[in-house]
Amino acid sequence: DFAKGRVSPVIAESPALSDMLDTNNDSVTSKRLGYSLITFKGAFKDSQAISINSDAVVGDEYSYCDPDVMKQFNSRLTHSKYKHLIYFSTPLLPGMGIDAEYAESRRHKRLCKCVHCGEWFWPSFLEHCRIPGHDVDWLSVTRSQLVQMPWQDTKIYCPKCGMEPDLSHEHRQWVCENNESRNIAAGYAIIPFDVPSIIKPAYLAEKSVAYNRKIDWMQQNLGMAA
Repeated sequence: DFAKGRVSPVIAESPALSDMLDTNNDSVTSKRLGYSLITFKGAFKDSQAISINSDAVVGDEYSYCDPDVMKQFNSRLTHSKYKHLIYFSTPLLPGMGIDAEYAESRRHKRLCKCVHCGEWFWPSFLEHCRIPGHDVDWLSVTRSQLVQMPWQDTKIYCPKCGMEPDLSHEHRQWVCENNESRNIAAGYAIIPFDVPSIIKPAYLAEKSVAYNRKIDWMQQNLGMAA
């Protein structure tokens, strides 16, 4: 569904990829680049996977996919010498989908070093964000309560010194929290604070009362399984 709108413009804007593109094999479902073929398929029926041999399978929104269908896609890697397998997804239920895959992987988190006190921590909206002068329980606050507060002033604060940290790239570092794991799979937890110039604490505060259920906010905006 997205190949034409998302992938084709990327190829068109890249001189290298444009030169590789075989215009005789360029459709919504497949594109040939040089000697390689990239295929775009839905993941709702296992019969859609059985005719494709692959070197790499990329499962987008893995938590929403039928796990039996994904197994069929993964089986198409059997005869490849590469066998690349990549999953992306919004996490949904704890212990299922991408959350389960991440839990079993070598888990990486992008920590922040506070520019004021040197404390390393993993930014968490629920733990580290607050509205100055207000004690807010983000999991119970209602819309009528929030609008009475200056939620636009919501900021993130260092858990050690209480100052506002700098979340920009030069103060961040990926850290594996279970280096002892023998699993070859590497997992990376992506959170809103990994794009601080785009997603602000005030935006997340506003969205905390935009859903009928808090778990929808936690999943869709905070990137948390709930």
